[in-house]
Amino acid sequence: MKTRYFFTPFHWKGLTFFGWLLVLLLLFQPQADAQIAEWTFENIGSAVPSLPISPSQKVPQVRASATLSGGNNNGSPDACSGSETWSTNFWPTSAGRDPGAYLEFSVKADPGEYFAIDYFSFSSNASSDNSALSFDVYYSKNNFITSQFMFSGTQSTGGCSSHGGSVGANLLPGSTIKIRIYPYGQNVAAQAATIRLDNVSISGALLPVNLQAFAARREADQIELHWVTAMEVNNDYFQLERSGDGVTFQPIGKIKGAGTTQSEQYYDFTDQAPLANDNYYRLRQVDFDGTEEVHSIVHVLFTTSELARFAIWPSICSEQIQVRFSNDQSQQPLFLWNMKGELLKTIAPGQPGEVRRIAVNELPAGWYFVQSQSESRRFFRSN
Repeated sequence: MKTRYFFTPFHWKGLTFFGWLLVLLLLFQPQADAQIAEWTFENIGSAVPSLPISPSQKVPQVRASATLSGGNNNGSPDACSGSETWSTNFWPTSAGRDPGAYLEFSVKADPGEYFAIDYFSFSSNASSDNSALSFDVYYSKNNFITSQFMFSGTQSTGGCSSHGGSVGANLLPGSTIKIRIYPYGQNVAAQAATIRLDNVSISGALLPVNLQAFAARREADQIELHWVTAMEVNNDYFQLERSGDGVTFQPIGKIKGAGTTQSEQYYDFTDQAPLANDNYYRLRQVDFDGTEEVHSIVHVLFTTSELARFAIWPSICSEQIQVRFSNDQSQQPLFLWNMKGELLKTIAPGQPGEVRRIAVNELPAGWYFVQSQSESRRFFRSN
């Protein structure tokens, strides 16, 4: 059975670059797959079960059922384990599968839930050598407009045989996966022969959080934040929030999401004006419908001496930027330039560590930079 990896919260204390990389490797903790839905048929409680058949147990975030096509729903005799099985009759006599004759097991994810469906297994036997002794198993995520072959097998007439194979499919919120067992090779003269199924299981992992990694590290007088998502569903944007005490957070940036995608997405943000000492960061992910999810907190420690430097933020803005004067720039003006080298504004000198708001809402969209006597910082003005 495969292993899935999930992000584990961790607090950061001003790691070096190599220390940061090492901790990223340690962030991922294994979580074993679990049963998403299981049919032991002990809940049937009648000689001939009503279709569709509900699972004996399932996780609460899905709906699941079992049914058949092209055969008879025959009863629930004892076969493999416990006191009930699902007994059916099929009569396909061809050497291969009949697309209209199958046993079907389906799982539908609830809205807002995301699963990795990894494995399908069941036990079976046949009542006689005249039963359909061979089968193929397929799955589909679009009601068998297209399908994917999983595995083949044969029935046992003495005791029960176990069968199983990998699925390897992602189940998005509100979507359905169907798995079909196609029996074939029936002896047409023995129409009373039956196929009995037991202990049918669909296993995988619930993925309630699509954030694979979230990391922060100090870089000179700034803090760089990086995060990776494994998949996104209706993701409008991320709001990056910062706190000095780990309790009260304020937004410092908004980053556009990728909408809906099953591929990895990489994001980064630079906090150009960290707080003195403790800097706690968290991500607030917002869907198009306004649904929010707050992810784990990361921490970086900054000393006061590291903060006595020239900085501007945010790096992407529409209305204003904030400028912090460093100790050695406090008696010198700052200059705002466009990328053509045109001087647009002179910013009067400030006090050491002073933070000043500068309006940029009248500037055209594009890149600009603020220059001191010895260094410069750039920002992007968006519409």
